[in-house]
Amino acid sequence: MDPIMVEEWRGLRLRVIEAANPKQIGLEGLLVDEGVSQLSVRCDDGRIRQIPKSGTRLETVGGAKKMIIDAGAALMRSEDRTKKLYRKIMSK
Repeated sequence: MDPIMVEEWRGLRLRVIEAANPKQIGLEGLLVDEGVSQLSVRCDDGRIRQIPKSGTRLETVGGAKKMIIDAGAALMRSEDRTKKLYRKIMSK
């Protein structure tokens, strides 16, 4: 499991690289909120776009290392994701 899955995603700059809605591919911006089934991204034009987690893959932008996030594997609240997946990693 990728370590990014147990980290906090809010505040990351992301780009959509795969999505169920082809119009969302290429959207880039700052992740401002994460719900059970969707992400809220503030794009460069100032608008906040809702992106469903299911079927979506993202890549981090602007960091030292690009990371790929499979948002569909995290269909839960961010608080639950960090706790549950961290426990899963530590139990191995």
